[in-house]
Amino acid sequence: MTVLAPNMHPATPPTGIAAARARERLPEGELHVWVARVDDPEPGVTMLDRTERARAARFREARTGARWANAHVLTRQVLAHYTGTSPARLVIRAGRRDKPVIRRPRSARWLRFNLSHAGGLAMVVVARRAEVGIDIEAIRPLPDLLAVARRVLDDSVVRALSRVGPEESASRFFHAWVQHEARAKCLGTGLVEASDDARDPVCCFDLDVGPGYAAAVASTRPVDRIRRWHTTV
Repeated sequence: MTVLAPNMHPATPPTGIAAARARERLPEGELHVWVARVDDPEPGVTMLDRTERARAARFREARTGARWANAHVLTRQVLAHYTGTSPARLVIRAGRRDKPVIRRPRSARWLRFNLSHAGGLAMVVVARRAEVGIDIEAIRPLPDLLAVARRVLDDSVVRALSRVGPEESASRFFHAWVQHEARAKCLGTGLVEASDDARDPVCCFDLDVGPGYAAAVASTRPVDRIRRWHTTV
């Protein structure tokens, strides 16, 4: 069952990461979530490594590539804030189950993180020594909504979706979907694998990011508090 996180802190007014309090403490049991618009058509690609720049360039639509690049710039800025390392000097690689991890500096390996972006909005969650996952989706009509739900969501969710109209079913679907995907990303599993709560219990929480979006965050350890900031890339 999904519940609201204890001691949820509301988002602050938009501000740059550099303007936030230096070395924001990140105790165990606390999740920090950073939210940013990623619509800048000219992302700061110099912060990205060669592989990231090449992937951003492969998108057919320039706007999609720019949003992807900006989301990964945000990730590097956030991680640099906690590690004291320049964003461009962070070495990020695929780790166990292909989850991205910090390889260098070695002193930053305690920091766990996850990224999600949808449309022009991106979110990064960080935690101390706890695997985390985050997901955000734009709420929109889906012609095959029930078919997708039947493949990956609980039967109770599918039954609830079948009893409401299209607009409400889309909202309910995406709120259930982001919880499911946040959990899958937290564990590093596929979406279908992620349905076994007894095997891999995690804490999962809804995040309110405004109208038109659904978002959730998950952690493998108990969560005492979630803090959230809006920032710029």
